[in-house]
Amino acid sequence: MLGLPEETQCLDVASPFSAEQLHVQVVRNLSTRYQHRDASLAPICQLMARQYAERPGNYLAFFSSYQYLEQVLQQLRRDHPQIPLWTQSRQMDEAARQGFIERFQVGGLGIGFAVLGGVFGECACHCKFSHPSRNPTCRSGWAAFRFSHDHCGPRA
Repeated sequence: MLGLPEETQCLDVASPFSAEQLHVQVVRNLSTRYQHRDASLAPICQLMARQYAERPGNYLAFFSSYQYLEQVLQQLRRDHPQIPLWTQSRQMDEAARQGFIERFQVGGLGIGFAVLGGVFGECACHCKFSHPSRNPTCRSGWAAFRFSHDHCGPRA
């Protein structure tokens, strides 16, 4: 691996999810770049609320910064107060992190908000989240919204 000593050990672990559990939706006409964020808030909230209404379950939404996370969180709470929401916060201690993760229970409902590159960015490999999968055999899984200009919106 780049930048690590040659004797560094690495571990390649197979995904706990099957290909049938993957469903990707891409929105190409919505930019989440910094200069477009204010305009993106309402459409993102509408997308999240629509997906949640169509397939209630546990979702984990990732944002590129705490500021952006807070902006979307506030608008979603205001526009869709019926959706249960919880959020990663700065300086979470171990008990708070565990409480965040424990919200994702089989049969649970709601959207957790987290920051890309934060402590929960690696969580998908270690946590079991219930997912309203199209595959009826899905017993553990998760659904994620990722809002980052790397993959969303036109290049400006």
